[in-house]
Amino acid sequence: MKKNIKILFLVILVFAVLYGVLVIKSNQKFDKVDNTSMEIKEGTLTSTSATIIITDTSLEKYEYDNVFMIYKKKFGIWTAVTEKVKWVSSPGYYVDANGKLEMECNFPKQKLGKGLYRLSKWAYLKDGTVKNIYVEFEIK
Repeated sequence: MKKNIKILFLVILVFAVLYGVLVIKSNQKFDKVDNTSMEIKEGTLTSTSATIIITDTSLEKYEYDNVFMIYKKKFGIWTAVTEKVKWVSSPGYYVDANGKLEMECNFPKQKLGKGLYRLSKWAYLKDGTVKNIYVEFEIK
């Protein structure tokens, strides 16, 4: 009887630790950046890549780098699927005269399975302010 209670306690402890790790791992801040949005260009989403369009109509234009992260929603928690992924080697991208920036991004080596995802990237102001913007998408 005591052995069963100890095993049950250990199982509960393991699940509690795993849940805690997921919460810490998903503690990424996703900002809403005024007058800035990101969307996936229609017809470009696959399980291995997508083309994103960033629209920035703010007065102070953000600079966008070449790094992105992908998160998958699991049990209501956004969990990182990738580490920081670079798809080009040079930073310093800005929107064009129409306030748009289009970038193709190739997902990690493995294909993304079915599920709800967030692709996030960083936006920088000249004063050093950094925001994380994102777009949600679903792989069916």
